[in-house]
Amino acid sequence: MIRRYLILGVSAAMLSSVPPAAFAAPDCPPGLAKKSPPCVPPGQAKKMPMPGATAPLPPGAKMPPPGAARIPPPPPLSGPDAQARTKAAPTARPAGAMPPPPARLARPLPSEAERARLLARARAQLGGRPASDLEDLRIRMPDGRPMGPMPLRGPAEAMALARIAPGDPIDPAAARLVEDPLSLGLIPPGTASWRYYHVDNVIVRAEPVDLKVLQIIAAEPER
Repeated sequence: MIRRYLILGVSAAMLSSVPPAAFAAPDCPPGLAKKSPPCVPPGQAKKMPMPGATAPLPPGAKMPPPGAARIPPPPPLSGPDAQARTKAAPTARPAGAMPPPPARLARPLPSEAERARLLARARAQLGGRPASDLEDLRIRMPDGRPMGPMPLRGPAEAMALARIAPGDPIDPAAARLVEDPLSLGLIPPGTASWRYYHVDNVIVRAEPVDLKVLQIIAAEPER
């Protein structure tokens, strides 16, 4: 603290030795020569811009957005580019609307050997019915109406159950695809044989069933 006061004292003494005329501008009126910058009326020195600062905007002018002067606007598209951008642009969803459902898993087509094996097993179970009838077989509810949807837990179950689809012959081995009896819900533990009800490749119900009395009912023709 003492050193600071000494330095300030020396500075004040040095400045006091300089005549006041050294700070005066040659063309300033009396009483305004000692202002910084010179020739500025009292109270206006603080409103002047600092050296290197941007000059104040004129009245009514607005500050441009950041980067507007450096990045020019993109040119308007025409032709195929405009159509592609229009199709790729996301559409605004109205407030309260539900999101679109997720895409369904694609079911891989069985090979010819696997399809022949499944048809042979289904034909043996149904007493030698022709293969043309087996193409339209589907598991149906006794009254023909599907139950409420039952969500799958995890992609592994969805991929395993995707093997059972409308139009495919029902393989009894497919009843053991899911190892955990509670993975689909509403299935009592300890059940080894299941029956699946599906609509458009989506399992809508699973219930325990005895494979010995498994009934495969032909689907009704669409009206």
